[in-house]
Amino acid sequence: MARKAKIGWWKTRSAYGIVIDGKQHILAVGQEDAPLGETYAAALTKYKQILELEQTGWAGDCNVVRAIFELYADHLSNNREHETLKSFKNIAVHFVSMYGELKCNELKRFHCTKFLDYLKTPRKTHKGTQSNQWSNTRLPLVHIKAAFNWAVEQEYIKVNPFRNIKNESSTARGDETIVTWEDFSKVLNHYKGDRRDILLFLWNTGCRPNEVFHLKAKYYSKEDKAIIYKWNNEKPDYIWKNAKKTKKDRVILLNDAMVKLIEEKIELRKDGYLFQNKRHSRFTNNGLGAMLRRMDKYGVEMTPYSIRHTYATNWIKEAGSIKVLADLLGTSVAMLEKHYSHTMVDKHRMRELLIKTMGNGDTLA
Repeated sequence: MARKAKIGWWKTRSAYGIVIDGKQHILAVGQEDAPLGETYAAALTKYKQILELEQTGWAGDCNVVRAIFELYADHLSNNREHETLKSFKNIAVHFVSMYGELKCNELKRFHCTKFLDYLKTPRKTHKGTQSNQWSNTRLPLVHIKAAFNWAVEQEYIKVNPFRNIKNESSTARGDETIVTWEDFSKVLNHYKGDRRDILLFLWNTGCRPNEVFHLKAKYYSKEDKAIIYKWNNEKPDYIWKNAKKTKKDRVILLNDAMVKLIEEKIELRKDGYLFQNKRHSRFTNNGLGAMLRRMDKYGVEMTPYSIRHTYATNWIKEAGSIKVLADLLGTSVAMLEKHYSHTMVDKHRMRELLIKTMGNGDTLA
């Protein structure tokens, strides 16, 4: 019978540690204070967590929430964008602090309700102001359910405990987040260099902010006058949002002005990101968002994503083909219909198109 692993004091490392299957694990660094000291207590806690991760393959619905979330975060780090992992961790840290030691089969609907209510509660920041990051809790619930769904797919657990909890309906996009050309011009006049150029690129292409943040010379096709992200890219190359699901390349078509802009950037930066912030690294949603929030004092409300919504809304209001728009934006017709259905129901514009296409009925009079 195999001997049970035993926590030991490693004097040379000033730490408690353990060896499991030939692999060393440092449990807690500090002073030797077993059996009642803080360092030894921390070592016991860490040992328990390691054992729980070791047991996830057979523990089933008795797996604790924290172990499932750790495994899912590891999955995201290997298979998804850094922004997705960061967003999940930002939410998971609160959920784990509340329910991390519960077994998955102990979770009930009220646990989820209580957690979402907690997220909506304003909290004081380090500056003393009130902060409410999640007035809409749709994204936190999406992340939590995704973690449990993944665990079911991997057969760590049998059932997603929150499978029957519906997300808050997302608000329709378009009119409520639309950016007027007048407001956009104010922003362009306020910024220079790459900060101005990246906004122009978003306005002219309707691409996702993340798609321009990761843009490098190797993704530009001079022949097609387009940015092309291959669907089968592997890290460290950029993997666009729906690549694995659609198995289609993401093609961002460029007008003449954007072709000129991109080729100038490539000439300037043959290696590295084509659009760079003041620190000569790539832009992020947080950085660009903060930049746009500074325009509040001029009466301009804008987010990086609202430029994409404006592109879509303007296209639809001009009665452009929704199928073509879906291809331009790298999304589906169903997704556009879901978020922009209110924009499509423009009776006045529809009547104009009816008469233009089918005639005014004069020949029947």
